[in-house]
Amino acid sequence: MAIQKAIFGIAFFIFIVFLYSSSSYFGGRMKAKVKKINDILDGLNDEKLDREDKGLDEYLYQICSDLDIPVESKNIKRLSEALFSNDLDDFKKNGVVARSLILLSREPNLIWSYEDFRISLYSYYDKHIPLSVYKMLKLKQSDGNHEKHEKLKDISEKFKKDFIDLVDTISSLETAVRVRQSYMKNLRHPLNKLFLDAFVRSSLMTEERIGEFFDSVKNYGSSGPVDKVKFYQKLEQVFDRYIEDMGENIDEITKLCIHAPIKKAWDWVKKDFDSNDAIKKTHVTIAEVPRKYPFHIPDRDLSLKLRVRNKGPGHAFGVQVDLSDIEGFTQRTKSVSLGTIPPGSSEIVFKGTTLPNASSPGVLVELRWNNFGGEEKSEDFYFGFEAQKTDLDWDNLKKQRPYSLSAVESEEDLAGRDDVINDLFARSTAEDLESSIIFGQKRVGKTSIAKTLENKLKKTNTHIVVFVSVGELDTTTAQNCVTDLGTKILKEVLIQSNLPIETPKIDGALAPLGDVFDQIVRHQPDTKITIIIDEFDEILGNLHPSEDNDIGNAFFLNIRGLSSKKHVCFVLVGGENMRRIQSSTDKLNQFQTFPVDYLNKEEYWDDFRALVQNPVKDKIDYDSTAIDALYQVTEGNPFFTKMLCGNIYSNACETRDAYITREDVEKTIRNTLHTLDVQNMNHFWKDGIVVNDAIQYRTIETLRIKVLRAFADLNRKQQPVTKDTLKSTDILQPSGGAIEPIIDSFVTRKIFLEKDSHYRCKPLLLEKWLVETGGHNMGEFEDAAALQILTDAENDAYVTGPEIDELIDRWNRSTYRGSVIGVAQVERWLKQFDNNIERRLMFKLLQNLKFYNEQFVRERLRSINESIYSNITRIRMGRERSRREILVSCFDTPAKSGASIARLYTQENNIISEHCCNLKDIPLILKDPKRQERIQAVVFVDDLIGSGRSMTEYIFEMKRICGKIFTKNKTDLSVFIASICGLESGVSMVEKSLESLDHSVQLNVYDRLGEQDQCFSDSSQIFESESERRDAEDIARRYGEKLYPKYPLGFDNGQLLLTYHQSCPNNSLPILWADESEWYPLFKRH
Repeated sequence: MAIQKAIFGIAFFIFIVFLYSSSSYFGGRMKAKVKKINDILDGLNDEKLDREDKGLDEYLYQICSDLDIPVESKNIKRLSEALFSNDLDDFKKNGVVARSLILLSREPNLIWSYEDFRISLYSYYDKHIPLSVYKMLKLKQSDGNHEKHEKLKDISEKFKKDFIDLVDTISSLETAVRVRQSYMKNLRHPLNKLFLDAFVRSSLMTEERIGEFFDSVKNYGSSGPVDKVKFYQKLEQVFDRYIEDMGENIDEITKLCIHAPIKKAWDWVKKDFDSNDAIKKTHVTIAEVPRKYPFHIPDRDLSLKLRVRNKGPGHAFGVQVDLSDIEGFTQRTKSVSLGTIPPGSSEIVFKGTTLPNASSPGVLVELRWNNFGGEEKSEDFYFGFEAQKTDLDWDNLKKQRPYSLSAVESEEDLAGRDDVINDLFARSTAEDLESSIIFGQKRVGKTSIAKTLENKLKKTNTHIVVFVSVGELDTTTAQNCVTDLGTKILKEVLIQSNLPIETPKIDGALAPLGDVFDQIVRHQPDTKITIIIDEFDEILGNLHPSEDNDIGNAFFLNIRGLSSKKHVCFVLVGGENMRRIQSSTDKLNQFQTFPVDYLNKEEYWDDFRALVQNPVKDKIDYDSTAIDALYQVTEGNPFFTKMLCGNIYSNACETRDAYITREDVEKTIRNTLHTLDVQNMNHFWKDGIVVNDAIQYRTIETLRIKVLRAFADLNRKQQPVTKDTLKSTDILQPSGGAIEPIIDSFVTRKIFLEKDSHYRCKPLLLEKWLVETGGHNMGEFEDAAALQILTDAENDAYVTGPEIDELIDRWNRSTYRGSVIGVAQVERWLKQFDNNIERRLMFKLLQNLKFYNEQFVRERLRSINESIYSNITRIRMGRERSRREILVSCFDTPAKSGASIARLYTQENNIISEHCCNLKDIPLILKDPKRQERIQAVVFVDDLIGSGRSMTEYIFEMKRICGKIFTKNKTDLSVFIASICGLESGVSMVEKSLESLDHSVQLNVYDRLGEQDQCFSDSSQIFESESERRDAEDIARRYGEKLYPKYPLGFDNGQLLLTYHQSCPNNSLPILWADESEWYPLFKRH
């Protein structure tokens, strides 16, 4: 019997050792502080098995020892009394149950062999094992001990198996993400809780704690390559805290149930991360952004642009760009911290002002970055910035109008229409002339084609070309219209032929022109006659061909007859109604049609560029990205392109800037949208209506306007635009089935482009105009209900482009981390909120944001330094230029905002760079005799004191590291803490913490913020009413809870609206800076 027990014990021990040593998780650094289960049972060896009671009493004594239960002797009866005492607290009672169950699993026969102990034990189980466990095991308290014995002896092993199996399921990153639910189920299982509650600290297995870890695993697993580093670093912090909280010496249950699953999941994350390109070494470079600057204009504010490129494959960390002084240019920005950048490129901006007699300055650029793991890299570059022309006569240029909106009349000025002109010319000069029809939307250049064709034909010297516009005719009646048209043609033909031909009378028909044309050809056989009629589709009305319209039928019959002559052709030019004319008569069947559309990029990109650049050639240069931006919004429409170019030209003359950038184009577009004459847009809803009845025409026009306004409304509300969503809008609800044909007509006319059932407008300028203006200036509605729908609260709340432009101007078009915060960035941020009412309230927050740009920060740092130098003496030795009396530090890590502010402080106040150091280096520096005799002050610089908690912790860290040396030198050394701004409540906390120090520390806070600066406080002056304030707070809180759950309104409920040019404090609202859950932050922190 004894041998069998020994063999069983040894086998069990080997099994456990094999089980745990097989996992990489169980190596190394954990050594049992609490007795392991195997060690507890280790007393059951061969020698002790000679007496069975010796094995049991050893084990029971060990349980008492583990649970700090006092016992006078190892007598089994005394041990039982101690273990089963009612005086034990619940934790110890649970401990007795769990440990005895482990023994029961290990040595069931040993327990059974001691009847008194066995009876006491099972009676104890009846009292302290939850009924839910008994129910699961199909046990009742009234059952006999033998039945209880059989069913309870295996639950310890089942408990272990549950967690061993769970750890085994974590076989990949994907399973590590998915295991959370199963894990929580194991932890909550009543049977497992018998053991968990007895061995594992409750703080290690709360749902919040487990959730924090596995949420971090999930965020890492679902993140893209760019975000993996950020989520990995956050998960690493969570994991390290978890392991630290477990301690170095943990029992086997905690190791199996908590440490093993957590570590296994972490190992898979780490394995995945180790293969991530983000952590590979990388190379970062800087290049010029091609453009020209007006350096020749004194006192001109300029933004010098460079492009930083991370060549990959890894991320670059702590990227810093520093510029040397630039001759002829006063820099407001000398240094930019870019934080972490993934592979790719981005533009950075350095702002400043030109000095008199500046030319084309050069600059030395130092680029620094770290590879993952801390390897420091740096590289220097030199660039020369190109200057603009200096000999432009701007006063004269202002008087010119290079982008005329009138029709073009020469091939040199006509862009992208060579093929059409050549085809028309060939047909008009053939041996047998052939007639043509030019048609398309208004404002696409049809008249320019006709005018250019006219002039090209006239140059042949054998051509009579008559150009007539229907707009010049008397259209009061059909007869008057035909008479006037015929008379004008006749008059011009006679003038150009210069022949003594008898003039026939034209009275409601064009037929008499035939004899005149024949006589001319008889006198001049080589003469060819081309009649160009512009705006031909406007001639409809009473001339519409139909069975009961004699004048109209005769008119089209005459045109066919005249055009059938070998020496005569017509070129009819019109808009979208030309299709209607063609479909209503067969008299124009021999006319070839030439549809005219926008200049598509694939075929006519060079022509489009010429359209933009040629009128200002040798005067003004366009950046290639500026031309791209123009095309994007006009989509090749010549009229709108020239209209925008004209506005761009006017702005260039006003600012005397001869280089057009994308930003210039985008600003012009925004300004143009609100000044655009509706007459330039109304053809989108007026043309192509194929009815004669005025009432019907007005009805269709009104429906079209409603559709376009519904389109604008959906876009303003950030809702998809489909046929169904259009039909469901309030404004179109009363219109019933009449709306679908209207929507289809917009698609047929290519004003709506459909992709995946979603509509957009072509050109994009039309869409932008509709959305910006809401379509309110398109015409009046006859029904008041529709008008009311359009003036609802959400439409009124829409934030327009000019409003955003005004905000950015108020921020002085400042840069954040070297990049301009522009309209596009603000619009993208606003679009994340659900509706226009939310966007309006959040925009109001932006309007009250304090944007501390670099110039402002530098001014504050100079002021802080002046106040500090009033307490110390400047000592200059020899030719020293840099100051050495101050040691500058911060409480942040080198990559954080405090370190950036400290570097800026040394730059701005001409302090030697070696005197900008980390906190831990201060004692070493002050112990250096050469430095010690020069240093009179230590300044800790920070950007913000918020709640004061973080600063108070830093002060105690300062005391720990520097307290002794500061106290030792307190008579010769001044210590300062300087902050650009701080909340009064936080400043008070810091001042109180400074009182506990053994040496004096002066606190300088330049801008003190009060409760009124916390945007949702009762003292806030941002909102017009209490209800508006509450609504805005609810919105910010709702989104903030998704981004920064612990502090949805900023760290320690900061509620600040504040950012610096390099970093946004976490005391500000998280909706401004948080980079979580696909949220786009306007001022990303890291």
